[in-house]
Amino acid sequence: MKEQKIYQNFEGILKELKASFELSVAEEIKEVGGDTRRHLVFFLGNESFSLPIKQLREILSDKPIIPVPDAPSSIHGVINYKNRILSVTNIHHMLQLKFNKKDSSCLLVTRGNKYDTALLVDSLTGLIDVNQTDIKPGVSGQKESMDKLIAGEIYFQKKLITLLDLAGIS
Repeated sequence: MKEQKIYQNFEGILKELKASFELSVAEEIKEVGGDTRRHLVFFLGNESFSLPIKQLREILSDKPIIPVPDAPSSIHGVINYKNRILSVTNIHHMLQLKFNKKDSSCLLVTRGNKYDTALLVDSLTGLIDVNQTDIKPGVSGQKESMDKLIAGEIYFQKKLITLLDLAGIS
């Protein structure tokens, strides 16, 4: 029963994300000066994070991850994605968060500046509209690698969501 509810939630998010992608080209043309961006919200541990949907290619579940011997700790492994090898970035490690693989874990295939990667996340929450004027600067001074990843923070329905920036993943 619990697995069915997780699947239905996941399926609903995928449908909404697909509809957003189909509209993204038209929105981009219309919103030249627009301040609102669509974000996918997900959990890493007990904390909420988001990415702009324009930085995402696809959401994958149940994809086998192949470990890579002697890889840096930020690389969780690799996957076969449309006959290409993609690295799976361990964003938990980069943000100094504990990682425990869950049934609801999935991969977010992202559009990077230099190359594509897949991010392993604990679970998906949903899609939200983020007004750029509502974004507060993230807490800085922790680690340079963390500061590069965090674009800012917002409060959405009284919950703190940290906005990530993929340009910081290298």
